[in-house]
Amino acid sequence: YSTGGALNLSKCSWFLISWVWKNGKARLARASESPGTLKLTAGSDIHNPVEIQRIEPTDSFRTLGVHISPSGNNAGAIEILLQISLDYATQIVPSNFTREDALWSYILYFLPKIRFQLPVLSLSKTECLALQAPALRTLLPKLHINRNTARSIIFGPEELGGLVLPNIYTEQGIIKLQLFLGHLRLQDKTGNLYK
Repeated sequence: YSTGGALNLSKCSWFLISWVWKNGKARLARASESPGTLKLTAGSDIHNPVEIQRIEPTDSFRTLGVHISPSGNNAGAIEILLQISLDYATQIVPSNFTREDALWSYILYFLPKIRFQLPVLSLSKTECLALQAPALRTLLPKLHINRNTARSIIFGPEELGGLVLPNIYTEQGIIKLQLFLGHLRLQDKTGNLYK
């Protein structure tokens, strides 16, 4: 049992965090290097243990809607985010959206789906631009803007002639800074750990 009720053991999984050291550098051990199994029983059936699926620490697994891995490997999350961007692009192309409709679909539909995962990921600027590219390539023509317009204009501030479209790399930084400052101001366990 966990908070909220009984666990469905067939849907459970686990990671083993074990380190392998080589020349003074540590990396997470693969299952073959650090074997082990985990068996649990349901609360009402203590005589039939169920083996819980083990996941490699470098693989990502969907946890509360975000694909993360203990090793910090973002490949699984990037793949999912790119698919969200591609899906959005394929839905926008045939649409009869007005300029306003297209802009609102981007701000109210696409960006929240991407932003939701940003607090727990560490994506590079190149990765963020690649994730945002399919959505922008289809959005900009709907806004009657050349899709090859410099991104400094697309993401730039209005006072400098920019269009002020959110850049997910900048959004990621803002979200992480808000979380960091929030923990420091709350003086909670995480904030005290930061200090």
